[in-house]
Amino acid sequence: FRTVYGQAYLNPDYAFMTRAIDGSADVKDFVIAPNAQTSIFLMSDADLRAAGFDYDPNTSQWGYAKPGSGLNPSFGGQAGTLISRLIRTSVLTEKMESFAGEGVIEAFNGEYIKYKNGKLYASGNIAEGTEVTITDTRATVNGNAYVTNGMLKFAEDNINLGYTLKGLANSSDPAIANSYSHFYKYLEKSELWTDTAKTMID
Repeated sequence: FRTVYGQAYLNPDYAFMTRAIDGSADVKDFVIAPNAQTSIFLMSDADLRAAGFDYDPNTSQWGYAKPGSGLNPSFGGQAGTLISRLIRTSVLTEKMESFAGEGVIEAFNGEYIKYKNGKLYASGNIAEGTEVTITDTRATVNGNAYVTNGMLKFAEDNINLGYTLKGLANSSDPAIANSYSHFYKYLEKSELWTDTAKTMID
């Protein structure tokens, strides 16, 4: 209860997250270890439902439907894999004291999260033009649990390099757009922009 895991386990608003951690043995072993140094981004049941997830306690299966698809969650199949990846993206292998300034951090699963002045961006957030805001910090014996507005997301589609560059160049975040727009425009007009390369965007 004194660890970052306890911040989810003891709060009914994070029942889904607790179930997801319990279903990922390696993640749970890490976040309950008192001597681990970690950080975790708490995802509420409300945020997970808004992202298309659900859980059926009768079958112990996760369900998922892509937001905006108009479909009911499909239980089993890829849903468990998606929630497992999401949990691993929300756990860091180091204790972060602050997300002020700007930088990049590595998540438990090896994916990277950008932060800037208290805002967080995983691959899906960058693709969608969304952000995650830290609203509270809860210190524990093995790290910090961060309450967030919104949740970290990974890019669901098989987004290729060209599509990713185009998305970064047209990001709603001026800092991200300014970092990539010149390179994207140069690439698009260069001799390297063959028919094969162009299909990376289309």
